[in-house]
Amino acid sequence: MTLPFVIEQQNGSFSATLLGYPDFRALAATRDGVIQSLRTELSRRMTQGDIVFVDVPQLGVSSFGGIFRDDPDLDEIRDEAYRQRDAERPE
Repeated sequence: MTLPFVIEQQNGSFSATLLGYPDFRALAATRDGVIQSLRTELSRRMTQGDIVFVDVPQLGVSSFGGIFRDDPDLDEIRDEAYRQRDAERPE
């Protein structure tokens, strides 16, 4: 899993914040230390159930994309549309 964090140096130490989740922060004396702190905190939260992954259905027209991709009737419709298009083209 890859998550985006912002790492900043402040007053000789480093802080890191998970983008979109300002309460997920870590502080350390070094950049490597703050990254390790992030990993430790993420692991702790995952084992306690604070982090879950939820698939959210798409809304609107984009939610229909690909729902007929395996429909053989669409191949026939497409082929007929191409035949008609090609027949109407001037030579």
